[in-house]
Amino acid sequence: MTDRTRHRASAIFLTAIVLVTTLSTPAGADTDLDAVTVYNSWEEEDGTANSSGSQYLDFRTGGSLFGMDLDLEGSGRVTYIEDEIEPGDDDLNRLYTLAVTLSHPEQMGWLTLGRQPVQAITASDIIDGLSLSVGRGPLSINGRVGQIADVAGFDPDDESTWGLGADYRIIPGMYLGLDYAQRLQDGSKIQEFIALDYYYSWFRFTKAYLTMNYDLMSETFHEFDLGTDVFMSDSFTFTLEYSQDIASFEADSIYSVFSVDAAQVISFALLFTPNPSTRYAWEYAYESYEDSGSGRWYALNGTWTPGRSRIYAQLLQHTGTGGELVELSLDASTPVLPSLRLGLGGDVSRTEYETDDEDILSYAVYVGGEWTMSRYAQLTFRMEQTSDDILEDPTMAARAALVLEF
Repeated sequence: MTDRTRHRASAIFLTAIVLVTTLSTPAGADTDLDAVTVYNSWEEEDGTANSSGSQYLDFRTGGSLFGMDLDLEGSGRVTYIEDEIEPGDDDLNRLYTLAVTLSHPEQMGWLTLGRQPVQAITASDIIDGLSLSVGRGPLSINGRVGQIADVAGFDPDDESTWGLGADYRIIPGMYLGLDYAQRLQDGSKIQEFIALDYYYSWFRFTKAYLTMNYDLMSETFHEFDLGTDVFMSDSFTFTLEYSQDIASFEADSIYSVFSVDAAQVISFALLFTPNPSTRYAWEYAYESYEDSGSGRWYALNGTWTPGRSRIYAQLLQHTGTGGELVELSLDASTPVLPSLRLGLGGDVSRTEYETDDEDILSYAVYVGGEWTMSRYAQLTFRMEQTSDDILEDPTMAARAALVLEF
């Protein structure tokens, strides 16, 4: 079944569901509609001007059907670019989600059918298919099956996926999740994962966690995370984590035959909140690769919110294999009228590569604001100038977005 055929089938089916929902929904049922209209203008690398307009829609409605709770959700985008790189590109207009969910009034389980995001320990995808969950008490079983939806222009080549999982709340504050998934192309298995997720809240809001995602086809850990968040007090928190990640490729990819180093990271973070309007954070990480060196990065940032104003600043430094990066960021905003908020900010960075003695300076500065027109409408706007080592000259860009909520 082609992507276009699936779109038509989904549209016909979901149109019928909308009609049934409208007829069976009691008066006063919740219906939410968000509409975001975005206009962008920017300079291309050769200095010529270009622009685009996009319309985003996101809606949610609920009702009942045959004694079951029914929820319908959808989102999508329609975009026009003045000078397209590839004229007539259908990828500009996308259906992100359009799915209906049936659930039992006693919350014993649910079933979702249509284009939907699925979150699993093994992977997160947007699929054209179905997902479900059944269970009672602390144990639930979940599953999903469908075609991988092309919502980002990556062309998944008619790939499909299916998976099964279980969630078990062992005791209050202790959770265990298991998941198994396969990815297929033309009926042939190209990826296979099994994963585990565990956490335990062992002191106040403190949480220890473990995540393991194992690639069965390459017999390697695609993801391994072990850490803990420790809440010492209302004003002091620290996090300690060890993680190991290795890129996973599909079985038919040419990259699957190459040896890929596992990236190992040990990170430590401190969060200090002396009062509700002030917060400081310090982060440190040591990262290493099996055969290609190591690196360290540091980040120190602060957030201050005097009254309704907000100031954020961060200093970031990365040293090690490949070179050195130092970046300073600043963001500030304040209300100038009860309904109007203005802000400005930017970042400047210096990059030094091991293979080049010359330092590269880059920057981005912006000014913008938010105008709350009513409880249903908000207008945001932003102008930005950017300069980096790729562009020969600084470029300008502008963006305006009108957000309507009904």
